[in-house]
Amino acid sequence: MTERGRKRLFVAPLLVAVLLLGGCATSAGTQTGEGGFRNTYNYLPVNDPPAERPEPLMSTEEQSKLREALTKARDHQTPRPAKQDTK
Repeated sequence: MTERGRKRLFVAPLLVAVLLLGGCATSAGTQTGEGGFRNTYNYLPVNDPPAERPEPLMSTEEQSKLREALTKARDHQTPRPAKQDTK
């Protein structure tokens, strides 16, 4: 193998590795703006829980109606037949 061929075998993979690593370095970013978090890792703050709601999300009556509707929908579905093995 010639000296030029050896250089190409060394430079080509090195160039590919540099391009791949350079792409990874430029794709990372941080969230900025007014809607962004104040910490550097963009995680929700652990020691700052949301405020309690004054009323529950659903009343007991709404929960029972929803439970009945979901039960009816589940019972209305027909089970699929099992796949038969054709050998």
